[in-house]
Amino acid sequence: MAEAKKTGAKEAAGGEAKALRSRKVYLQVRMPKVREEIKVIGDERKTISEKLKNVAALDASQQKAVRERGVYLSHHHNALRAELKALTAERQVVGEKLRPARKKA
Repeated sequence: MAEAKKTGAKEAAGGEAKALRSRKVYLQVRMPKVREEIKVIGDERKTISEKLKNVAALDASQQKAVRERGVYLSHHHNALRAELKALTAERQVVGEKLRPARKKA
């Protein structure tokens, strides 16, 4: 009976470690994508800023469209920065949880 408990505990610990490793892989894949998206949005925001400097060359509907796109990009940029911050914190937590699991194995 005691041996069955030990086996169950090992399987549970193994399952947790597997879930942590899976999450670590997700973080390794997602973080560079978020960073790239932030960079692309930053470049596009610069382009929009340049267009707004030459606002006289645009008609009213184009001006409105450019401003709306700028607002959207600003909000999206902030959301991506928040996501990157959360992913970074999660990566640290996952790494800390995996260290003891590695030592036990």
